[in-house]
Amino acid sequence: MSIVQRTIRPQVPPKGEYQLTEIGEALRPTLRALLDWADLIAIDFIIAIPSATQNMGIGASPEVVA
Repeated sequence: MSIVQRTIRPQVPPKGEYQLTEIGEALRPTLRALLDWADLIAIDFIIAIPSATQNMGIGASPEVVA
């Protein structure tokens, strides 16, 4: 049972073709909904990342110890 079927064509160079199986096609609406949701919240993450990394000390200059 798989989501994607791969077919290799015997040529030089070899060529691989990929196609969704019936199970993969059944997942299409769910994956579309997930992508639509991700698009909606992406801007929130883009805005939140710089402040979150600053609070964790990521990207900050290292302290110089004398």
